[in-house]
Amino acid sequence: MQDLVKWFEMQREKYWQLILIGWVVSLFVFTAGVAHLDHIVHHEFLQHYGLEFRWDWAVRWWISLGVIYVFVGALCSLSYWFLRASTLRHRVTGLLIGFTVISMAFGGIFDVVVYGLFAPQDFPGLETRLWWTPFEWLFGLEWTGLHHYIWILGWTIAIVVCWVIWFYTIRRKHTR
Repeated sequence: MQDLVKWFEMQREKYWQLILIGWVVSLFVFTAGVAHLDHIVHHEFLQHYGLEFRWDWAVRWWISLGVIYVFVGALCSLSYWFLRASTLRHRVTGLLIGFTVISMAFGGIFDVVVYGLFAPQDFPGLETRLWWTPFEWLFGLEWTGLHHYIWILGWTIAIVVCWVIWFYTIRRKHTR
């Protein structure tokens, strides 16, 4: 059994980058697929097949998607931790990977990817009222396409700033 563990450790150290690239590609394909499924439900079924929008199924659907994205983010973090040495640097990097995945989902960045790939004609206009968003039904704010694009841009900037600060911190520690 110890020989198997040693063999696995050697393989992990040798191929961790390849395994990580496989995870990233798998994550992108899975996430794009789930977001595309969301697009099908909200656009094609609602517009072409007579699905009637009702809050009871919509909220359950959105909660299900949120849980999926949280678990995918956690899986990415744990996978990175498993593939790398157990140091604080790698733990923080793993947490940042999970934060990035979850933020891309809740920040609407995956929506942009899906619309851009599968249905660019369905991008909401700047003045389009997005009445189904939590900002409307939870907080009572009138939420338009412009607000949503600003929201997405804000999340994108937050993710990039987190990664820049982290890489700067790592680089600074290694150049001392």
